[in-house]
Amino acid sequence: MTTSPAGDEYPQAIADDYPGWAVQHADGQWTAWCPAVTLHATTVAALRAAIERAITDDHTW
Repeated sequence: MTTSPAGDEYPQAIADDYPGWAVQHADGQWTAWCPAVTLHATTVAALRAAIERAITDDHTW
């Protein structure tokens, strides 16, 4: 995991963990997308959880 001096993960570090996904952080919101879906979250942990649900096809959100 690659982090900033403030302890936040860099978007590319998250994208590296999930091939095929792009990630950005802007205006306090995290966004991840692949060709089939776009996800939004306010924290890195919530974004990672949403990506995991999307790739495991667990739609019990």
